[in-house]
Amino acid sequence: MNHIFYHGTTYSPKNVPFPGWLFYASVNFVPQNSFWDHLSGLNQYITRVQSILQSSRADNELLVYWPIYDIWNNANGMDKALKVHDVDEWLHPTQFYKQSVQLQKRGYSFDFATDKILAGTTVDDGKLQTSKDATPYRAIYIPACHYFSEVTLQKIMEMAKQGATVIFQQLPQEVPGYNQLDERTALFNKLIASLGFEKDKANQYTAFGKGKIYLTTDVNSALETEQIAPERINQTGLKFSRRIAGNDTYYYLVNHSKQMVDRNITLNAKAAYYSLLDPQTGRTYQLPSADDKIRVQIPSSYSWIILASEQQAAEPFRYQDELSQVTQLDHDWKVSFISGGSVLPHARKIGRLSSWTEWGDKDAINFSGTAAYEKTFSMRKDQSKSYLLKLGRVAESAKVYINGKDAGILWSIPFQQDITPFLVNGENKIRIEVANLMANRIRQLDLQKFSWRNYHEINFVNINYKNFDASDWKPMESGLIGPVTLWSY
Repeated sequence: MNHIFYHGTTYSPKNVPFPGWLFYASVNFVPQNSFWDHLSGLNQYITRVQSILQSSRADNELLVYWPIYDIWNNANGMDKALKVHDVDEWLHPTQFYKQSVQLQKRGYSFDFATDKILAGTTVDDGKLQTSKDATPYRAIYIPACHYFSEVTLQKIMEMAKQGATVIFQQLPQEVPGYNQLDERTALFNKLIASLGFEKDKANQYTAFGKGKIYLTTDVNSALETEQIAPERINQTGLKFSRRIAGNDTYYYLVNHSKQMVDRNITLNAKAAYYSLLDPQTGRTYQLPSADDKIRVQIPSSYSWIILASEQQAAEPFRYQDELSQVTQLDHDWKVSFISGGSVLPHARKIGRLSSWTEWGDKDAINFSGTAAYEKTFSMRKDQSKSYLLKLGRVAESAKVYINGKDAGILWSIPFQQDITPFLVNGENKIRIEVANLMANRIRQLDLQKFSWRNYHEINFVNINYKNFDASDWKPMESGLIGPVTLWSY
């Protein structure tokens, strides 16, 4: 997905009390939202990722055909709505879905093709060209289906004659619909017969003109025979999207696993140099490579962009090796509530970090906004080391200041940041401004039966499309929960 926009964000006049004018199906990123001061952290991340995705194009090796006629022919009546609520009916049971997931897990990347897309596809040097701007595909895969257009089948066979590689999981059985049924069926049967495949034989292929047509339930073997190799990134637990721009190749890598991925990987795209573009910080680093292997070290829930190119980044990436805890900062924080409502809780010193909803303070339980956590600590700064600040659990976002300098916004797990440039030898001051969600204040309004729903054209509903009521919510965790630790590496 290379274009994200905020759906339904409403304009709300300043004189409208909290939470202002709302739309129920909305992100509601507005000044009334306690996340507003930290929104730039999320926006900068999205901007950096999209700047790559939008200035490059997909580099996928396969086309996968979507057998739409099976879905239409299973409809109860003439209308078949493809709704997200019904994916267990029209998507998940299909071989199209199961085979696509299996290919993705193996490390293949692909685009989906329709009859119309295939009608305009050409073949050049054995590769499929769906448009002049698209990266050529090395093969087309047709998952098992019953109904198939004889026009599309004829087009696919013509592409094979011109040099394309075609892989059928199973041969289709019938043409869809009843218009000119006899004529279309005769053409369909003639085309199928011309392939010369033996009935009930599982895995076979035939040379067809300059190309090949496979009939196999083992798509992986067919792809290996054609020397179409998957990316091995998936074996590490990472997910990826590969993009190209000119002679440069970009890999957008995401770690959705629960552990850090620290592995040597081999990319299919070869280049003189590899660079890390960190979308969270905007920093660019040089990644060392040896024997076409690159070491990645991606924390859980973090993402990298790797650039394979002929240009080398200046600053080498510092891997977090020999990680050693310098100090734990869980105790003796001064906390002051700086913005939000409905009432600013009073400032205090806390002996140990915990959710501010657990402090026995009614104002804190009902508060939505920002609190500043401050303390001073001493350390001996080793100039040969880098330093990593880990905030632990944060509910829900934070902005970090070290010795009065902005060290960055942490809006997502793993809530950690390299703060090496900001630390000094000796005494250091740390300030962490933490914002929670709007939920606890909304809960308070509904408990008080306060009329806050400002809308005219739609019911304000919950996720199950029932009347929205937050009075039965439990207070959500809020603030800096920790443990907050400083590590050297």
